[in-house]
Amino acid sequence: MHKPAFLSFFIFLSTFCGQRTYAQQDSLRTITTMRMGVFRVQTSSVEIEKIIDQKLKLRDTKEYYIDTIPVIHEGVNYDLYFTKTWNENANAYVGWELYGVSSTNVSFKTRSGIGIGDTKEMLLKTYDQMNINIYNDWNFLEKGDAKGKVQFINLLDYDGYTTITFETVDRKIVRIVVSIMEEGC
Repeated sequence: MHKPAFLSFFIFLSTFCGQRTYAQQDSLRTITTMRMGVFRVQTSSVEIEKIIDQKLKLRDTKEYYIDTIPVIHEGVNYDLYFTKTWNENANAYVGWELYGVSSTNVSFKTRSGIGIGDTKEMLLKTYDQMNINIYNDWNFLEKGDAKGKVQFINLLDYDGYTTITFETVDRKIVRIVVSIMEEGC
């Protein structure tokens, strides 16, 4: 191979690999109605353990049907919400499944570019054609404290039966949760 051809090939390869690495890194911080980064709702706890390369310490009693586990994966803090799964054929609970995932990390963005620190107005303008529910926090309703107003804005995906919930304080997004849609949404 001639030097100019080799050099051109090397530059092409370096550029392609660099873009791919950037794209892979970018996808690790993407939020959709089904996932936050590498965590996809309705994934078994066994699969989650493979992703984070550690054993989860979920409750192992008949009394508990939900559990929350804080984890750090690739330097990012998450709260993982699990629910027990039911097998009708076995008539028994058979394991844990990821019900939802949340984070307050500012590097996460939806595909439309909405993330922690963005305003309620930006969120509503971006998703004005989507199915949205807005709820005031019950503490706010009892206190009537306009300075500490907490709202939850749900972006609903009726096809996937999932939701992205944006928690806002004083009209700024402070937490994002991707989860299975609650009844009544």
